[in-house]
Amino acid sequence: KIKSIFKEIVLSFIVKGLNIKKLGLYFFKSPPSSIRLAKKRPHYIKEEKEKKKKELVETVKVEKERKKKEIKKKEIKKKEIKKKEIKERELVDIVIVEKAKK
Repeated sequence: KIKSIFKEIVLSFIVKGLNIKKLGLYFFKSPPSSIRLAKKRPHYIKEEKEKKKKELVETVKVEKERKKKEIKKKEIKKKEIKKKEIKERELVDIVIVEKAKK
């Protein structure tokens, strides 16, 4: 019963986020891994940084694709306008030729 009470106390301190060694509670020489505080290990931190970098890269790619699509749309509009102008010029030339024949 005493050991279980100590374990409950230790677990309650761990849940509160307190460090057991600072409180002077040395029940175990080295507490088992299930009782130790869960610290972020370096590889977890690296993975988080890599995820953030990947997300940033993806957002940049999406923005570039949007810009490319906008540029293509603008180019298509310019080409259509040029085609219309050319057709109008041809029609004007045809009208001038017909008037000259009369």
